Amino acid sequence: MSDDPFLDENDFDTSLPRSDGKTLLIILGVLGGVAMLVCAGVGTLAYIGYQRAQQFQQAQQVSARVPAQPWPQNVQNQPIPPVIPNGRMQSDFIRYSQLIAAANYEDALEFLNESLKRRPNDANTHNNKAWLLSTCPVAEIRNGEEALVHAEKACDLTSYQNYMYVDTLAAVYAEIGMFKDAVRYQEMAVELTPDGNPQKDSIQQRVKLFESGRPFREGPIPPGYVPPPGADEPKPLEEEKTEPPEQQPEPKKA
Repeated sequence: MSDDPFLDENDFDTSLPRSDGKTLLIILGVLGGVAMLVCAGVGTLAYIGYQRAQQFQQAQQVSARVPAQPWPQNVQNQPIPPVIPNGRMQSDFIRYSQLIAAANYEDALEFLNESLKRRPNDANTHNNKAWLLSTCPVAEIRNGEEALVHAEKACDLTSYQNYMYVDTLAAVYAEIGMFKDAVRYQEMAVELTPDGNPQKDSIQQRVKLFESGRPFREGPIPPGYVPPPGADEPKPLEEEKTEPPEQQPEPKKA
């Protein structure tokens, strides 16, 4: 009972339990546990974001000319999607680039094969496979005849207006020893490449390389790999083509 004359004992419900120090500690402990879980979740998300950023940075550093880079700027200057899209294609780009950077060409080729099963009409994947099969420094991976099929498919799907795909087609012709066609398509790739593009110099340099009768090679050499004798010599097709494909539209001027 209070000594205050203005308060009556009926003003209080004495049936309610009084809070003590133990109850307060339990409540504080529960709140502290919840706060720790929230902080742990935020920390985990931050770490995952950091890992993705590191993977993306590694993929960007694979090469000055990354054949897996989709949607290069074309001469029509039409609106195009971002270089690295979200979702499945972004993860495919990162995975493929990591395999190439590690000189794991067998797995990279298998990865492209699986990608083509999912997207059989994806010009970029056809181009990547053609590039790998024609320029890989490991002779056992290269296959000029198969590369030509995929290079022509990529160019057909884009009406021969994508400079990177035409560049790949030129590299394929060099791989199979058809250097006149290699030079012609390489010059076409130069014309299609926009001025100011950082890849234009290297594309231009390959014209002289093919004029000298040498194929192009790109990518790290696996540790301990020794190419067989004559591995870098062009490998003509069994029935060498004498005429280029029928569809050869002239490159459009920018």
